[in-house]
Amino acid sequence: MKEVDLGKSLDREMSLWRYMSIDKFIDLLSNQKLFLTPLAYYQSSDPFEGFVPKVAFEATMKIFIDRIEKAEAASVEIEKLLRERVSSPTTEQFEAIEKMNAMSKAYRESLIPLNNKISKSTCVHCWYHSESESEAMWKLYSDSGKGIAIKTSVASLVDSLNVCNQDVPLRLGRVKYLDFLSNELTPKDCVIDGATSPLLKRKEYEHENEVRLYSVPQLMTAERWESYEPRPILVKVDVSSLIENIYISPYVGEPFTSSVRKICELLGVPNEKVINSKLLENYEKMLAGFVKV
Repeated sequence: MKEVDLGKSLDREMSLWRYMSIDKFIDLLSNQKLFLTPLAYYQSSDPFEGFVPKVAFEATMKIFIDRIEKAEAASVEIEKLLRERVSSPTTEQFEAIEKMNAMSKAYRESLIPLNNKISKSTCVHCWYHSESESEAMWKLYSDSGKGIAIKTSVASLVDSLNVCNQDVPLRLGRVKYLDFLSNELTPKDCVIDGATSPLLKRKEYEHENEVRLYSVPQLMTAERWESYEPRPILVKVDVSSLIENIYISPYVGEPFTSSVRKICELLGVPNEKVINSKLLENYEKMLAGFVKV
């Protein structure tokens, strides 16, 4: 059974939030699956998704180019030995060398597009890290104020996935926000939790404070990359273990509030887990502590 690979930057007690519209909430409760989105699908909101700073890209390419050059050098050496030490080399032996050379050439030519395709095909499921609600997240991810937020923790998220038999490898890491154009970046700066692309974003998105569950496409070879199309992944999750609390948007009233509670009741979420957001409440009490009448 595949278990979630947990990044070292994460503490199991960290609080995570997922803000969503009511239709996505119902889908989650009904199907018991998390939707992982290919980075390619974020092209309109952040065209840099899936890319890394130049210094990181060059370091990655150097690793692969060094391997290709070693394979090419080995091919030259084999052909040299074949001509010098074998009295009657066969056609098949030279054809095998030609095949090796052709493979090296194909890998070299596909290196950049293959790297881009793998990055863009990596699928992610994003959570917001904070110990409290976020006014900005409510407005960004609810439907005109109508929405809910699932509060969980790193431990609960990981455990809710590990109890299910996953079909794909999953990793959980914290997003690192960088100035992609900085000349002072080093390759080491561009690595977090053993990864680059899915966990690197531009500093302009730092307000998202993301923790990402992600899966990298498997078995994508140089021969297959052209026909490979990014597609979402659905992963099984034990919702009862995942949900610590459900917060109802502070921008709604009845009948939305009671409707959410009824949906939770019908789909097996205990009422004590459902909380009305108090983001916009108790301001009179707070002001009373500062203002003397």
